[in-house]
Amino acid sequence: MTNKTLINGLSWTLVGEFVNKATLFFATMYFAKILNAEGYGLFSLIQSIVMYTVMLIEISPTMYGIREVAKQDELATVTIKAQAIFSLRVFSGLLISAVYLLTVLLIDINNTTRQTALYFCFYILSYSLYTDWLHKGRENFKGIAIASLTQALFFIPGVLILIQKPDDVAFAALVWSLSFTIHAIMLIIQQKNEIGVFIPIGINVKQWKYNILESYHFTLNGLLGMAYQYIPLFALSVFSTLSAVASFSLVYKMAFAICGLAFYLPSVFYPRLSALYNKENKRFIRLQKKLLLIMLTGAGLFLVMAYFGKGYIIDYFTDEKYPEIGSLYNLLSLLIVAYLIRFSFNVPLLAMEKQSIITKQMFVASLFVLCVSVPLVLYYGAIGAAVSVLSGELIIILIAALSYYKNIPKEISRV
Repeated sequence: MTNKTLINGLSWTLVGEFVNKATLFFATMYFAKILNAEGYGLFSLIQSIVMYTVMLIEISPTMYGIREVAKQDELATVTIKAQAIFSLRVFSGLLISAVYLLTVLLIDINNTTRQTALYFCFYILSYSLYTDWLHKGRENFKGIAIASLTQALFFIPGVLILIQKPDDVAFAALVWSLSFTIHAIMLIIQQKNEIGVFIPIGINVKQWKYNILESYHFTLNGLLGMAYQYIPLFALSVFSTLSAVASFSLVYKMAFAICGLAFYLPSVFYPRLSALYNKENKRFIRLQKKLLLIMLTGAGLFLVMAYFGKGYIIDYFTDEKYPEIGSLYNLLSLLIVAYLIRFSFNVPLLAMEKQSIITKQMFVASLFVLCVSVPLVLYYGAIGAAVSVLSGELIIILIAALSYYKNIPKEISRV
C-alpha cells in the first residue's frame, strides 16, 4: 500500500462513514423526537436484540473475509475464497431468519411489538448479503462509499415520509431495515463493476467447515463484544423503565454513530498490516505508529467537538422525556475516545493473527460488565448502565495495549 493508496482509502472511508454515521445520527435524533421515550425505547430494545442475533451470521466473519481476500493476488483465487465465505453467510442468514420469524410469531407479545419485530427481519437477510469485507480486502473503499450514499438517499426521505407520529414504531423498523437491503444490493453491484468479481452461491461443506474452524475466534470476539455492549441495555429493560432504556439508547447510539469511525478508519490499514506482518517488519511498525497517531488525534478533536456540541444536543430533548441525558452524554463521550484508542492496538493484533487475545479481552470485559451492570442499574438506572459499559471498555484497552507490545516478535520490537 503506497502513501497515495492509503490516503485514497482513508479519503473514501471518511466519505462513506461520514454519510453512514451522519445518517445514523440523524435517525437517532429524529426517531427519539418523533416516537417519544416509550416508542423509541421499544424500537431500541428490539433493534438491539436483532443486531445481536445477526452476529450468528458471523460464523464466516467480516474480519476473516478481509484478511483472506487481502492475501490473494489473482482474481480467480479471490472468487474461490469469496464464494465459500459469501455462501456460508447467505445460508446461515436464511436459517437464522427462519428461526427468528418463527419465534416472533409464536411468542406472546402485543401487535405493535410483533409487527416491529417482523419488519426487522429484513435487516437479518440484508446483513447476510453484505460483501463489504470483499471491498475492504481488495481496498475498494470507493465502492463502499457509493453504497452508503445510495442507502442514505433512500433512508432519509423514507424516514421523513413514513415516520410522522409516536405510533409509527413499526414503520421506523421497516425503513431502517430496507435501507440496509439497498446498501447490500449496491455493494454487490459495485463489487462487479469496481473489482470485477461475481460471487456465485454454492454449497461446499468442506470449505465451510474450514472457514468456521479458521475464524471461530473472530466469531466469538463479535458475540462477546456485542454481549458486553448490550448487557447493560438488557439489564435496563428488565430492572428499569422504557424511558430509561430510551435515554440510554439515545446517547449510546449517538456515540456509536461516531464510534464507527473508530473501527472503519483502522480497517483501511488492516489489509496492508496483514500483508506486511512477518514480511516487512519495519513498515509494519511504522504503519501501526501512523495508525495510533491518527486515532489519538481523532480522540482529541472529538473531545473538543463534544464539548462545544453538548448544548445543542441537550436542548433538543427535554429532561422530562429523556431523564439524565446530560450526565449520559458526558460519560458516553468518553466511550468514543476509548474506542479510538482500543482499535489502535486491536487491529494490528488481528493482522498478527492474535485473535485469541481479543477473545480473552472480550470475555473478561463481558464477565465484568455482567457482574456489575445489574447492581449499577438497580441503584443508578441509566447512569449505572453507562458506567458499566465505560468500565468494560477501559479493561479492554488495558489488555489490548499490554498484549500488543508483549506479542510483537523480537525481530520487530528491535526496529
